[in-house]
Amino acid sequence: MNHQQLLVALLECSFGGERKLLKQNEYLANDRFASILKQVAAQARENHRQSWAKIQYLLGLVYFYHVEDSALLKQAIAYFNKALTVFSESDFPLEWATVQNYLGNVCRRLDEGELETNISKAIAFYQNALRVRQRDLYRQEWCSTQYNLGVAYGMLADVVVETDRDSCLAQAKACFENFLDVTTPEDEPEWAETKIAVGALTQELEGEIVDRLRYALNCYQEPRKVAEARGDREVVASACDYLGHGYRELSKHENTQVNLERAYYAYRHALGIYDRATQPYNWAATQNDLGLVLIAAGKIEQAIACFQQALTVFTPTTFPLECSRIGRNLGNLAYDNRLCLKAIAGYERAIEAVEISRDRTNSDEQRQAMIQKALGVYSRMVQACIESGTEAHLAKAIETVERSRSRYLTDLIATHDLYQQGNISPEVRLSLAKYERLQQQIDGLRSQYDKKINPDDDSIRNSFKSTVGIKNDRLEIPPEAILQLETREAEKKEVWQELRESDPVLAGQVRVEPQEFSQLQKLIDSPTTAILSFYSAFDHTYIFVLSQSGICYHRCPNQSLEHLNAWLQKNWFEPYQNGDSQKKSWIANMESTLQQLATKLDLDGLVNSCLAELTELIIVPHQLLHLIPFAALPLGDKSYLGDRFALRVVPSCQVLAFCQERKQNLPPFAYGTVVYSQSGLAFSKIEEKLIAQMYGVPLHRRLKEERANKDNYHRLLHAEKVQAILSSHHAKFDLANPLDSELTLANSKLTLLELLTLKWRMTELNEVFLSCCETGLGNPAATDDLLTLAAGFLCSGARSVISSLWVVDDGSTALLSFFYHQARLDGLSRPCALQQAQKRLRNLSDRDLETADRDFQSALLARKKKQNALEQEKSDREYFFRSRIWQLISEVLAEKRSQPLSHPFYWAAFTCQGLA
Repeated sequence: MNHQQLLVALLECSFGGERKLLKQNEYLANDRFASILKQVAAQARENHRQSWAKIQYLLGLVYFYHVEDSALLKQAIAYFNKALTVFSESDFPLEWATVQNYLGNVCRRLDEGELETNISKAIAFYQNALRVRQRDLYRQEWCSTQYNLGVAYGMLADVVVETDRDSCLAQAKACFENFLDVTTPEDEPEWAETKIAVGALTQELEGEIVDRLRYALNCYQEPRKVAEARGDREVVASACDYLGHGYRELSKHENTQVNLERAYYAYRHALGIYDRATQPYNWAATQNDLGLVLIAAGKIEQAIACFQQALTVFTPTTFPLECSRIGRNLGNLAYDNRLCLKAIAGYERAIEAVEISRDRTNSDEQRQAMIQKALGVYSRMVQACIESGTEAHLAKAIETVERSRSRYLTDLIATHDLYQQGNISPEVRLSLAKYERLQQQIDGLRSQYDKKINPDDDSIRNSFKSTVGIKNDRLEIPPEAILQLETREAEKKEVWQELRESDPVLAGQVRVEPQEFSQLQKLIDSPTTAILSFYSAFDHTYIFVLSQSGICYHRCPNQSLEHLNAWLQKNWFEPYQNGDSQKKSWIANMESTLQQLATKLDLDGLVNSCLAELTELIIVPHQLLHLIPFAALPLGDKSYLGDRFALRVVPSCQVLAFCQERKQNLPPFAYGTVVYSQSGLAFSKIEEKLIAQMYGVPLHRRLKEERANKDNYHRLLHAEKVQAILSSHHAKFDLANPLDSELTLANSKLTLLELLTLKWRMTELNEVFLSCCETGLGNPAATDDLLTLAAGFLCSGARSVISSLWVVDDGSTALLSFFYHQARLDGLSRPCALQQAQKRLRNLSDRDLETADRDFQSALLARKKKQNALEQEKSDREYFFRSRIWQLISEVLAEKRSQPLSHPFYWAAFTCQGLA
């Protein structure tokens, strides 16, 4: 038969019989045949509409079944829809129903768009077809559509929410039973497979478990006998596979040994049929199932061998989901039996598979869910590496810790650093412009209803740098304005998703490779510096100490992730969140809580055993430890950790590596200041004046009060290209939605979400001092991602950020900032400058006031002496500077007589993130 003969035969055969003809002549159903069909259709279009419609239908079949390109499935849909313009339900019911059935088949196979949506469309098409294909009128067609509908419902069960899953499975089972009611093994090749499917669905549905399993086993036995009689080895193997599943489950409820033995022989029978070369998937999946039976039978070495065999097929790159599951099975079995090396091998494969699956997914939410689901594998891997007792595996343990944490934050920073090189596509630029327009509309709507607050009005004085507890002096916002704001915010978040989906990191075009041990060591730039990486596993918390000379670890017994997190939640985070605006009870218990935590972490043991000869620590916290002021953790000799070591804190070593890879500017920096002292932040004004004078900041780089708005802030960072900035004003962390955390500026807010957009990427910024509340505060996700305002600046390009962990006091913060910047001018590194500033603040006393007073009097005396104009200007500047210091110290000491500044609340809130 040639192409012309095939065309004639297809046009003459009864509607619905075309598929059989095409199958018999599959070698002819190619691109050439599709071209002939299109030519004939063009000729029949005007005068032979019914023939034209049938050719459209035939083109749909050719593209669906015989053109090897999944992208052409959409063309198949187009041709079927063209056929429906003639084949209506009223005029050509059978033809209409047949096309509906095929549209369902195409939608089931589509790999574009949302899978749940495609399957739901397929179900709708099948249900349309059944309006015509009724059991009594078109028995064979009814059976076919019932079968297809059962398959579709089974597929839908895999993607819907858990609460809808049983309903989908029940409908799939009902459809398959409908099919079986009117068919026999002799007249339907799908009979045996459908009977097996009914058994499998019965196993999964609700009901008395033993009865369901026995029913399912009966469903598997009959197809096996039918297939054996036919010599259909593939169906025999499938039936044996399912028999193995059924007996394995039944062994948990009755006749354990007998049913395990039956399961064992069923799987062995299936493996005798499956060929590894031609049926690798089935062979490997059955090896895994056999391994599970052998575990239950206590045959550990044989089970391990089965898992290892399965992993020769299920590799991380070819079958990542299966590899992850079986690697975990191998790892858990080996770990439980103290076979650490085999456990490590299994977990290693599972982790690699999880990360490959994650990198192939272009959804932030799904990526986070994948890592969260796999956290147990990372935890067990770390413990297995430690228990192996070798230094090489200890190195692998810290590699595993680092690759498990802050992956979302890592992706965000990688994207920003990539875009800083100018690699922004036109599509991304359009989305950015749309985002910016929406943000401007939101800011405009807000500004209409925000009443200006006089920053010099002492009647609303509030000495805390947070918007929490500030008098809300706003006009009533009308409902229509609220609706407008909510609509714009929703649109803005949709554009944010568009930007994320077009991100080359998220799209898999760029992969952030996990760091190896040697790369982690290179992050340490001094023999007296070490990285302290905290990690809470299933059983204990581990503190890894990584230095230039090697690695060791400290174990905190019985401080599991669950136990330590629950304790921190109860004793630190919840009291802070639930307290009043000044957090009085939380402050009162702070020293006691930190003492208890130091004991839980065995801090003295850590210092004595692992930290000798060190002067600086780079701390990588885990989970709720991100919220702890490590500088204020007490040691047994009445000192603090921050006394013994200069401290830096980073979300992960990968974030530190990003900071190090950025171009570094050497001091002196081009400095800028931002101060918005609304609600009576009087000390902020003094702080800004002192820092501006210390660094010689010109007026155009000093944003004060009404000039301290978001647009000018952006100009300062970008047009002015400042390399260091003091930002002194209110800020707050949003617990419900961290991306809405904000810096509160003049008539505007700068949110974390905005900071993470490409508009705010900062190519020159070395250092940020956020003299505000809660800029380093976050609520760590299970994946250890901490979204904070400080992290936003690091993402956008800053090399280092000084930020706060709680609602801070205006006066003590201003003094800390002054001491810090003074130490920086003296040449100290950022962590050393912060260490010195915290010590000075903690030890501040009346003697410091006396010293400041002497300096002030000396400056006053020098100012009164006769001098030339240049000397007079210099003495005026010195007088101003000393008077401000005297004012600041005297006012702070006067306010704190009842509670000295030695309390950690006043000096320990600020941490140094990023580079030294």
